[in-house]
Amino acid sequence: MTGEWTDIDTSLEVDAETGVVAPVAPVYAIELNGGDPGGVARPLGAITREGMRLEVGSPVRLPVPEVSDTQAVYRVADGVRLIVTVNADGTGFFPVFELATPEAAE
Repeated sequence: MTGEWTDIDTSLEVDAETGVVAPVAPVYAIELNGGDPGGVARPLGAITREGMRLEVGSPVRLPVPEVSDTQAVYRVADGVRLIVTVNADGTGFFPVFELATPEAAE
């Protein structure tokens, strides 16, 4: 037997050594950006399945996110948040930019 059955758990944890944010027990390996140290841009996130890796870029450099349950929230500018939610089925993630004011849209 190569593994064992576990329940899907999309709650996010931060790896203290790498800073990578990842779900506890997803269906596919999912990693979210833990913040771009030193201004080096990294992908927003990645999904690995059957040895293939899909990386999703980010149009902005990302600060260290606030992690709560299944969401990582990046405060990218005044009034602008990037909210990334891991899908409940553990197969991917969904990013949404939230603009708090009309000025933030500029």
